[in-house]
Amino acid sequence: RTGLGTLMPMPPGPAGEAEAALIARAYPGGYPVENAALAAAFAPEDEVARIAPRALCLIAAADDTMVPAAEARAMLDRAGEPKEMHMLPGGGHGGPLGPHVDTTAELAAAFLGAHLRAGAAR
Repeated sequence: RTGLGTLMPMPPGPAGEAEAALIARAYPGGYPVENAALAAAFAPEDEVARIAPRALCLIAAADDTMVPAAEARAMLDRAGEPKEMHMLPGGGHGGPLGPHVDTTAELAAAFLGAHLRAGAAR
């Protein structure tokens, strides 16, 4: 295990500091190096186009320092239809499942309600 800053420096400023604090709380013994290797090898931008014709919903935070808003928008651009994106006003990388979890749950429920057919998951 290692400090995340060793693997990926955080941008300076309050958003980067908040992101680093969130990760430190999640991994108090240090960030697992094997997670970094898996993350470095994964390229969702190469996979996103394969999701269609299944629906895609992206929920991101405008101040995410791990997946910047521009990268999330680029991912949406590469995705086929149907697709939608919701950019939350803040909360950093953990925002959708942290301070904005209620909004995320509402968005996900609406998306699933609109795109899942009754009995399709059998």
